[in-house]
Formats: sequence, C-alpha cells, structure tokens
Amino acid sequence: MNICVFMPVWRRPGILKIVIERMEATLPSYAELKPVFVISREDPDFDINLKLIEKYDYIIYKNAPLGEKKNAGLHFALTLDWDFLIELGSDNVFTNKLWEYYEPYFREEEFFGLINSYFLDTVNDKAILVKSYAYDHDDKPFAFGAGRVIKRNICEAIPEMWRKEWNVSMDGCSRYNILEHGFKETIIDTGEDPVMLNMISWYNLNPFSAAEERRDKYVDADWIKKEFNILDTDDPNVALISLDNFHRAVLKKDSVNKKAAFDEVNYIYRETFGTLRFKNYNSYRVATTRKYKNG
Repeated sequence: MNICVFMPVWRRPGILKIVIERMEATLPSYAELKPVFVISREDPDFDINLKLIEKYDYIIYKNAPLGEKKNAGLHFALTLDWDFLIELGSDNVFTNKLWEYYEPYFREEEFFGLINSYFLDTVNDKAILVKSYAYDHDDKPFAFGAGRVIKRNICEAIPEMWRKEWNVSMDGCSRYNILEHGFKETIIDTGEDPVMLNMISWYNLNPFSAAEERRDKYVDADWIKKEFNILDTDDPNVALISLDNFHRAVLKKDSVNKKAAFDEVNYIYRETFGTLRFKNYNSYRVATTRKYKNG
C-alpha cells in the first residue's frame, strides 16, 4: 500500500525541517510513504524550503487563494501512484502511534482522521491538549486536517476538493464536499496519547489562541517536545543544537556574504526555537552583525 503525504508549504523552514525529519523517522510497517509538496515561488523562504523538499515530488504553484493551491497540488498528486492520501500541514509532526491507530482503518474505511491533537506555541513555549478540535454546524466533532486520510477513489471523484477562491476553512469545505458525494466520515479518538502535534508560529492562518480557546488542559512544553522527539534540530546548513553551537556555526559558515549568512540562520533559529530563546542572544547578535556589516 502506498500513502501520499500531501503537504502545502509556506515559510517556516525551521519547522518544515522538523516535520520532514519526523516523517522520515516515523514510518508505517505496512505501507510506503510518498510525500508530495506544494510550494509557492512568492514564499520569502522559497529557496530554503525548496532545498528541503527537492528530493521528493513537488509542484510549484501560487500561494493564494489557498483552496486553488491545494486543488492544483491534488491534481498533480493524482498523476502519481498511491492508494490513500494523508493531509499534513508543514507544521504537523506525529509519532508511530498514529500508524498503530490507523492500521485497521486503512482496511475498512475511505475517509477518516483524528479529532484530538496537542498544540505547541513555538513563540511562547506553551503547550495544550485539545480533545476535540473541529465542530460542524450541528455541533458534531469532525476530523481536522492534520493527519486526515482520504482514499484515492474519493480524490478522483472530487478533484476540486477545496473551494478554489477560499483561503480559510479548508477542512470544513473539503469535508462538506466529501459527504455531499455520499462518502462516510470516521473519526478516531486517541484520548491523551501523544499522537499528533501542531506547531504554531507567527505564520499560521489560525493562531495558537484559537486552539487555546478549545483546550482541555495545558501540558508541559518540554514533555511534548520529548514525546515528539523534536528537542534537537538541524537547519539545512548549520547545526542548531544549542546557543553556543549555533554561534560557532554561524561564525564558521562558508559564505561570500557573512552578514547574509548570519541573517539567514538567525531567522531560522528564531523560527525553530522561538522568541524567548532568541532574546537570550540579542546582545551577541548585535555585536556579530556589526562585525560583519561590510560583508
């Protein structure tokens, strides 16, 4: 069985790298993953993100409207060989427990996903558990986008899965289309198991506060990072293991323009580890920037 991992990309290269690393390290024993990325040239981080995904299948398409971007990605994905599509954002990571929960559903269901997830605020280092994230107009919980699975025959029947003129409500409008075509949805409750994590930063369409309003409880952010194995992260060019290692790596980075090199890894460091840790080396950043101001 082949599973297409469908992932639109926008900014957040540090977080995207975490997502790809965890995806590569967390594989089902019963299927092969075939990632498909949808990347946009107007993305300020286009070059960095392209380097992260270039070994996989991808399509370049404009970022807005998001519904149009996702439909274009699905049309491209349908030219490839796979049996099921699993939706992931470029800020979603999961553990092997996801594949354990999903295994029986791949044999019996066509459209299924999780109703619960953990959320990590990467800016303020806060974490929460939300046991039921998305509700329809009848107050019925439904599977949200992170980890949602759609069988190929559904995608072939509804190639315009998302409203092409929309930038929001992607999960709700695609779910409506699927149900309107007569397919059944199955929701999976994983309780408090650490199965799926949404990492929220500055660039998410839905801020952390939106999930925080639906929280069941706050949890320890360090515990979340450990459970999802995202404590140590590498940038595409330099090691970002600790502040000291980061500083040394920047100073040793081989680049014609040292100032540009520092700004690049500085941005990724802040994006990956958050504002609080970024503030810890502000004085060092100013001093080093002045040193290299002439390139």
